[in-house]
Amino acid sequence: MSNIVKHLLSSLSKADYTFNLIDDNDRIAVGVSGGKDSMLLLKLLKLYQNFNNKNFEIYPIIIDLGFGNLELEKLEDYCKSLGLTLHVEDSRDVYTILQAHKNKDNHLPCSICSRMKKAAINKAAERLSCNKVSFAHHFDDAIETLIMNQIYGGRIATFSPKMHLERADITFIRPLILTKEKDIIKGCNYLNIPIIKSKCPNDKVTMREEIKTLLNSIYSKYKEANINFYNMMLDDIHFDMWFSKKEFPLYPSLSIKEASTLEEFLSIHHKFNIDSNDYLSSKNKLFYVFDSKKIDDNLILYGLISKEGKNVYLEQIKTIDDSKVLLFIKYLEYYLPLKENPITFNIKENIYSLYQDIFTSLNYQKKDGFYQKTLNYKPSYKY
Repeated sequence: MSNIVKHLLSSLSKADYTFNLIDDNDRIAVGVSGGKDSMLLLKLLKLYQNFNNKNFEIYPIIIDLGFGNLELEKLEDYCKSLGLTLHVEDSRDVYTILQAHKNKDNHLPCSICSRMKKAAINKAAERLSCNKVSFAHHFDDAIETLIMNQIYGGRIATFSPKMHLERADITFIRPLILTKEKDIIKGCNYLNIPIIKSKCPNDKVTMREEIKTLLNSIYSKYKEANINFYNMMLDDIHFDMWFSKKEFPLYPSLSIKEASTLEEFLSIHHKFNIDSNDYLSSKNKLFYVFDSKKIDDNLILYGLISKEGKNVYLEQIKTIDDSKVLLFIKYLEYYLPLKENPITFNIKENIYSLYQDIFTSLNYQKKDGFYQKTLNYKPSYKY
């Protein structure tokens, strides 16, 4: 086996074991377009079946979006050479829908296309009794998405290596997430992978293509950037952004913060003996009040809240100073509508009974087993 194939398999294996992508007895639908990424992914997954102790099945699927000749015979022959059967999902109505939503530059809307492709492949995967869908997005795609979200979306985010869709009850995985595009090109050349040119009218004329050109110019000028971007995506120790520094003044010397780091959680856990399972649940948020003038033993109060749809629930509250509870509740009434408006704040009966005077003064009413208040205003920041 050549060095490039070993390197590609090593990258796929590292992604699998880093993000737990492939399990024993998985039935994996692989989205195939005919491009270099998805065609190589099929080959690597077939090789991976022979070099790990997991037993999984592969089902290549191509979505016919109505863009034109898919060169199905070429795709089918390639799949057969791997011992696989190509499945075609007829979604030719997508092109008609995209044409009706062209933007001012006469380009088809990529975001609508992406959503419809995912819906189509989910449908095909369900028909084939697959529990996972594999996409061929690679590391460079992830960096491009990160930059695009920063420039056009004002957020620091990229796609996930693994994502479970509860409604569809299917898991998306990206086994090439740690694989560089340059290595994919080398692998395709070495393995003589057949490549079919994209039939998408937007091919090579998207915002993503502009970002790819920008990144290539950065890599050309700053040789260390590519490896540092790779290290950055996996570095959870030196991640440091402003959101973890946000605190709100409640009272002279008192501030409130949302716990966003392990250090914060551990200090609060030590003070109040919080159940870690409650905090670590993804739906829960932990807020704490502290004396900003003290260095040690500065914690006053903590509150744990959870959210389900348009409802927020106060799950726990513990304090060493009951006089600060009113300030804390008023802060949550200010904070919660900033995130979603309107929203209903629900207080459990055991918490209500502890601080009945406070919740009564704030006009909470009993309904559906909780004491509730609908927060239907959106406070503005004062400067």
